[in-house]
Amino acid sequence: MARDIRGWSGSGRTISGALGGLCALACVLFVGTAGAQEYPQRPVRLIVPYAPGGVADIAARLLGVRLAEQWHQSVSVENRTGGGGTVAADNVAKAPPDGSMLLVATVSDFAIFPHLYARLPYSVERDLVPIVIATDNPMMLTASANAPFTTVAELLAWARTQAQGVSYSSPSLGSINHLLAEQFAFATGAKLVHVPYKGGAPAAAAVAGGEVPLGMLAVSSAAPHLKSGKVRPIAITSARRAPLGPAWPTLAESGVAGVVGTNWVGFAAPAGTPTDVIRKINQDVNRLLRMPEIIERLAAVGAEPAGSTPEEFAARIRDEGAVFARTIERLGLKVD
Repeated sequence: MARDIRGWSGSGRTISGALGGLCALACVLFVGTAGAQEYPQRPVRLIVPYAPGGVADIAARLLGVRLAEQWHQSVSVENRTGGGGTVAADNVAKAPPDGSMLLVATVSDFAIFPHLYARLPYSVERDLVPIVIATDNPMMLTASANAPFTTVAELLAWARTQAQGVSYSSPSLGSINHLLAEQFAFATGAKLVHVPYKGGAPAAAAVAGGEVPLGMLAVSSAAPHLKSGKVRPIAITSARRAPLGPAWPTLAESGVAGVVGTNWVGFAAPAGTPTDVIRKINQDVNRLLRMPEIIERLAAVGAEPAGSTPEEFAARIRDEGAVFARTIERLGLKVD
């Protein structure tokens, strides 16, 4: 029997050595799992690049409250404006990689700014680790109530009669609203004239007040004016109809293929954050996004729960970033 055991041990290793190796491996796996289960051991700060009330801020505050309850730890939301959103991202990129400071930001921060800004003090690809896509927030092509069109087909027909083009509002130059509207113009041949405003609310008010006949707006920005009847929905930019407005057609359903995008919100951590911490945050946020209360509260502000793996999030940054990079290059946009 002893000879059989020595034969099983192979290249001179005893069975006790093999068991020792297995025990060591088990200890390593246990420590990794325990690290994830024990996270966080200190307060967590969610850094939002924009002022309170925006889509990233809403997602951070709504999920932050629940995460604090789940983690039995303080979770605070800090709005760090400046640099169009780059100040907050830079702060997180340079923070200790222990999960105590997370970035909660939008598609602009992850997939547009790296191509829009000539220089950034950080690299999204190198200095930040994607964790999870939290919410999807569709954009809406909207018309002033007195505009002579109510559908995409009518808009395109009317645009052909306007020698100077059709003016449209967006929250800012280089915003996802701006880039999606220009993609729409490229796809349809419509001549559109961009009128940037300082934020989503002023851009929506411009459409409602008839300053411009057309706007590319976040659903949340358009919502109060849709209710008042001062703004009409033309089409949304998501791949499928929105639960908040199942009657709103998509651009694809309206005959415009290839123009798809949402102002999604994602969580990211500094590069070097342990994988088990990333996985725990991902699992916990995804679990919250399936809660009926969270779904209902997001719907009330025009947002939808998303959810993803870290790998899916990284792929979305890469793929959408490539599309936005081509649009930015075609428009000749660059911010110093």
